[in-house]
Amino acid sequence: MVRSAVLLRFLWLLVLSVWAFGAQASSVVTTPQVRAELVAHAPEGIAPGKSFWLGLLIRHQPGWHTYWRNPGDSGLPTMLTWVLPAGVKAGDIDWPAPHRLPFGSLVNYGYEETIVLPVPVQVDADFGGKQVDVQLRADWLVCKVECIPESGEFRLTLPTHASVVTHRAAFEAAFAAQPVTLPDVTATASIPNRAFSSPVHCSTRCGGHSTEKASTSPRSINSRKIRPASIVLPMPTSSATSRRGTGRRRAISRGTS
Repeated sequence: MVRSAVLLRFLWLLVLSVWAFGAQASSVVTTPQVRAELVAHAPEGIAPGKSFWLGLLIRHQPGWHTYWRNPGDSGLPTMLTWVLPAGVKAGDIDWPAPHRLPFGSLVNYGYEETIVLPVPVQVDADFGGKQVDVQLRADWLVCKVECIPESGEFRLTLPTHASVVTHRAAFEAAFAAQPVTLPDVTATASIPNRAFSSPVHCSTRCGGHSTEKASTSPRSINSRKIRPASIVLPMPTSSATSRRGTGRRRAISRGTS
């Protein structure tokens, strides 16, 4: 009788473990704030020596947002941790340009509505698997007025030598939103008299009617659109923009606090 009870308990725990594993193995995680999904984009299929894309597709509930690589004055960027087969390597997030998210005197950068965070993946030339098993741990901070740290465990199995284009539109939108690197643009920074000053020098005109050399994204050099990718500035209390030749200078007062 005791052995039967122990056996039944063991079987019940086994069932619970299998159920929990199945729940973690889903490609979709839903919370009251977001719906997050592990997605792939491989128009030419997955094959040795080729690359394809993985991504986290986030659909935010109205009013909620997650953050860019540099969240701004507050927030945290989304973090992705991959487990992939030998011979398959994931790169860094290819961050789409974010939206400006003002909150009182703070300025943050992030995403609302629907966004996919694409990640390039390279397959080694000697990869011989018939499928690619993808596991992902994602951590994100989602905010409205309050902020909630969330995470999810995702799993996706992709066949090799087969085109995967289910989420083509979402990936193409992310690719189209990539920041553009302008040629021959340099910048320096200094903090004289408690004000941050960053002159931007261009071999061609930075804004307004740009020349053909800079015409790929004339708006990206507009001083209101410049977003530092890896630094966080002190909270500004005032700012001013001036122009000199083909450059712009943005001065941001740091205040006294």
